[in-house]
Amino acid sequence: MDDSLPGVARLRELGLASPQAAQRALHFPESAARRLSIEAILRGHHGCVNRLNWNESGSLLASGSDDRKVMLWSYPDTQRQPIALETEHQANIFGVRFLPQTSDARLVTGAMDYTVQLHQLDTPPASMKPPVRTDNGGGGSRRNPNVSATPASARTVVYTCHRSRVKDVAVEALNPHLFWSAAEDGAVRQFDTRVPTSQQRDYESPNMLLAVKHKGRSAELKSLNLNPAKPHQLVVGASDPYVRVFDRRKLSTGSPERGHPPAAPVLSLAPPHLALCAAGGGGGRHSRMHATYVAFGNRGDKVIATYHGDHAYSFDTTGAAAPAAAPAGTTAAAQQRAGGSAPLPVNLFEHPTAMAALVARNRGGAGGSGGGSGTSSGFTSSGSGGMGDLPGMLPAAAERAKADGNLHLFSKKFYEAERRYSEAIRLAPWAPVLYTNRALALLQRGWEGDALCALRDAETAVCLEPGGMKAHYRRAQALRAAGMLQSAAAAVRLFKQQFPDKAGDVEALEEQIAADTARQAQQAELRRQQAEQRRQQRRRRGLQFDRARRDRRQRAAAAGHQEGRAVEATEGGTAAAPTVSQRGHEAGQPAAEPAGASSLQADAQPASGAAAAAHGEAGGARGAAASLPPVAGAAPAGGDTWDDLYASASSEDEDEEDAAAAATAAAASSGIDAAYAAALEAAAAAGGTPEGAAAAAEAPSIDGLLEAAGQQQGRADGMQAWRRQPSLWHSFEGGRRLLQRFVGQCNLQTDIKEACFLGADDALVAAGSDDGRVFIFNAATGECIRVFMADEDVANAVQPHPHLPVLATSGIESTIKVWSPEGEPTTGGDVAEIIRRNQGRLKEGPTVLRGVDPRIIAALTDNPELLRALVQRATRQQGSGSSEGGGEEEEDESEEDVREVSCRVA
Repeated sequence: MDDSLPGVARLRELGLASPQAAQRALHFPESAARRLSIEAILRGHHGCVNRLNWNESGSLLASGSDDRKVMLWSYPDTQRQPIALETEHQANIFGVRFLPQTSDARLVTGAMDYTVQLHQLDTPPASMKPPVRTDNGGGGSRRNPNVSATPASARTVVYTCHRSRVKDVAVEALNPHLFWSAAEDGAVRQFDTRVPTSQQRDYESPNMLLAVKHKGRSAELKSLNLNPAKPHQLVVGASDPYVRVFDRRKLSTGSPERGHPPAAPVLSLAPPHLALCAAGGGGGRHSRMHATYVAFGNRGDKVIATYHGDHAYSFDTTGAAAPAAAPAGTTAAAQQRAGGSAPLPVNLFEHPTAMAALVARNRGGAGGSGGGSGTSSGFTSSGSGGMGDLPGMLPAAAERAKADGNLHLFSKKFYEAERRYSEAIRLAPWAPVLYTNRALALLQRGWEGDALCALRDAETAVCLEPGGMKAHYRRAQALRAAGMLQSAAAAVRLFKQQFPDKAGDVEALEEQIAADTARQAQQAELRRQQAEQRRQQRRRRGLQFDRARRDRRQRAAAAGHQEGRAVEATEGGTAAAPTVSQRGHEAGQPAAEPAGASSLQADAQPASGAAAAAHGEAGGARGAAASLPPVAGAAPAGGDTWDDLYASASSEDEDEEDAAAAATAAAASSGIDAAYAAALEAAAAAGGTPEGAAAAAEAPSIDGLLEAAGQQQGRADGMQAWRRQPSLWHSFEGGRRLLQRFVGQCNLQTDIKEACFLGADDALVAAGSDDGRVFIFNAATGECIRVFMADEDVANAVQPHPHLPVLATSGIESTIKVWSPEGEPTTGGDVAEIIRRNQGRLKEGPTVLRGVDPRIIAALTDNPELLRALVQRATRQQGSGSSEGGGEEEEDESEEDVREVSCRVA
């Protein structure tokens, strides 16, 4: 269908498109996205605008800001004054939603003051009719803009059931009673306006729906969204790489005091390279990437997530979440080679991408392009044409795209090369040379996730051409880049066995793998030593604190004893001179016991103190603390607590948990790497020894799947064994369900950055970026079709109109921009160069670290606890300040400082 507005209207008038299809196509076509320009600039806030939300009809736009206000903006009549709602929040607003079916008179907000608030407007916005501003579009002059607003009167209900910052709120379409909140305490709370407020206001209230945990600890929730087509589905983004989809029908609310059990998600999705790092793979490199925003598509069959320090990804959420169980024989062989006993919960021999490519080739031969696009393959049907009938030749369009890709590759324009190779693969998904070329472009580009994408292409090329030398070489290169060094060494060894005359071509790669292995072992030992040093330092600090606390208590007890003696002497009216023992006690020496007292009792206190000190020297702070009397009530005002700046927690129990988690991650890393290496050995041995052939025969092959589908057109028996090749990408559920990767934006500076689908058909994706731009992608191909500057600093919020091709954006600026297709078609400049600069920013890290000595950055990378300690100390110094204007002024100044930087995570 022609996606231009006149073209869709013409098809609708001719009866060639149904009204429903035309309406979906007209919502937000690609032609409209290329013509977006500023329709209005909305001014009225006095802080960063963190969240936007349209009402059901699209006539109102709500905005939440750092100034703790909610503004309601009229659309399309943007010249009217906004309606200003003064909330009772004490900090930045991070979530705002209209409650449906309430005439837009009820709004829900969440903020970093740990509260969720329900606001009931006394007058519905439709009845208020605010006056028109004197300037055009609410803009005014840049130096003196018109920021007048119409105040709204409202009643507010405050819920204080969270114990950390509330990052998002959600509502259900057509439901005026229920709403939900997600906070950094790891809890999702459910609220019902029909339930008394007293039953859902406090932390102990039985309205906790979810308690999300990661590795046994509460995961900080960053985003929350409900499926518009299937409201029983709820998705959350947390402080780990996983996007979790839950079924509300399987959940129930409860009280946190009863130990609300963590619910199992229906789907747990993450990009394969992040899932590999989260499982301890990738050479032991820990991933701190997390989703800052998650949202369902309008059709309800997919979800979009944008990641801090990474890209945006879309996942398929249809069908059951059946795990890919590893074949028994293959898993046993892999575990025997890895030295383990428990089977891995992955199937290394599931390869839908290669299967889809083979299906396309079998249907159309060398010239067919058809090919059903699996949810993970990304293939689309396209006409071949040209030279497609000649065996071994690509269609003319694919050949041109390949030639352009080669030219860009030689010019070191890797982004352009990858895009052209991807276009050629969509036209000819059966050609292994296209996968090997794209794998090379990805490896040389080296952006986040490129190594696993290159490995997927190399695995597909090996399946399509088992005897191809280039495919096997690319696989070894990609394994090394992904940190799978044991598997990379096995791939190189197998390459030399299969291609002995080309063994010299992999000598340099073999040396690099050996050097990386030695470096990885050295870094692991260094991290172990640093962890041990931190534990020892923590124990010493705890011991010093315990000694100081014991001394304070002894002095307090002595002072109380002396005061009691003085009171007794005063009440008795005696003025006798103090005895020798009393004088010694006043001088700070222990008093002599009465003659009948036991000498053992006299020596008990000093002996216990010495024993505690000795025990503390040998066994740490826990032994010293065990000999102290229990502390009743709260800590004294003098500061009977100590703050450990060198760790995330001050208890030794968490040290042991960290050590156990590190050991588990190391075992998982070794297991995944060893299992993949064993799978490579089994696949290579299929045509060799009987044992290897038997092991490989137990693995499902691509040809077996084709035979089951009735699409096998005859293959040599020797080729079938070679097609039983492992696939690391599809062993993860996120890899099997990954629809597309969207590369271009930079997501480092804030943890509220959004990405969303555009249009009723979810044909486009929009994402904010640290450079102030908004990137618009084709959802099917991942190609960036439009870039425009939406903020002078950072663009965070991007929310499309529910019915029109209109987009609202906001960020660090205090303004909101409304975009509509009124301009000329454009891409927004040199898109490739803009994307390259953003990916360079991702590699450099947050702006606060730019220009810092690389050795300091390396030390902070190896010691994340030290970086956290520095940030905490800097935050305290900013918050305490040194104002001379009195306590109230100092408090206001510190609160303003917190509001200024709260949405940044640098």
